[in-house]
Amino acid sequence: MKLLARAAVLVALLCGMAAVVTPTPALAGPPGGPGDEITRGAIAGRVVVAEKDGDGVRPVPRATVQLRKKGSDTVLRTEKTGPKGQFEFRGVPAGEYVVRAGKPELGAGIEAATVEAKKVTRVRVLLKKA
Repeated sequence: MKLLARAAVLVALLCGMAAVVTPTPALAGPPGGPGDEITRGAIAGRVVVAEKDGDGVRPVPRATVQLRKKGSDTVLRTEKTGPKGQFEFRGVPAGEYVVRAGKPELGAGIEAATVEAKKVTRVRVLLKKA
């Protein structure tokens, strides 16, 4: 009888621990898991800076790009731009976000982005000196 009681306590403890460490679906693991194609989208774009003569823009390679939830200072993800200033955040839960980009010698920029499930939101972040 004691063995059965101990087993019941062990099962209860394990179930309780499983409930504590189970992540919520929107925040669970890296992109590409089950259901991502239904509930997640992407943010893709380019980081640019105005030409010195004021006539057009040029891409900014190796700029730092941060993804934050709208109204939050918490950085969710960070990327570096590619050689043509391009970046992409895949597997982003649907919602409102802010994309911040910068490069010390060129300045910083910010753009709002709304992510919808199964869609790619395009943004262009223009860097400006403060």
